[in-house]
Amino acid sequence: MAYGSEASRAGPREAGFSMSNHRIVVVEDDVFIRLDLTTQLRAAGHTVVGTADSAAEAVRVVEHERPDLVLMDVRLVGDRDGIEAATEIWQRFAIRSLFVSANLDASARAKASAANPVGFLEKPFTPNGLLAAVAAGA
Repeated sequence: MAYGSEASRAGPREAGFSMSNHRIVVVEDDVFIRLDLTTQLRAAGHTVVGTADSAAEAVRVVEHERPDLVLMDVRLVGDRDGIEAATEIWQRFAIRSLFVSANLDASARAKASAANPVGFLEKPFTPNGLLAAVAAGA
């Protein structure tokens, strides 16, 4: 799914994105991308209840915080990837993930189906693309 290209210059409110306050966990191995995602989500009125850079940490944060949505990168620190983490999160807590990754080939998407994802957002993305994907998935 590609989000945001038609509204890349408008702000999130002008582009018509829901500003509902969703509780979100951000799982991303790159600290700068993780910080950027957190900043964009908070600016749009969402609550980032936790962040993680590994699958094990993601599961722990989700278990403790019980968010509405998880933004999940595919490549993570450690021996498990984001698809495995999202699948465990779905099976244990019935919380869905939005995959945000540059690594979303057909094989990864097929494997990710076990996690019942709300969608896929390919990097690089625009701020409005991110907010549209969150609004559609949360």
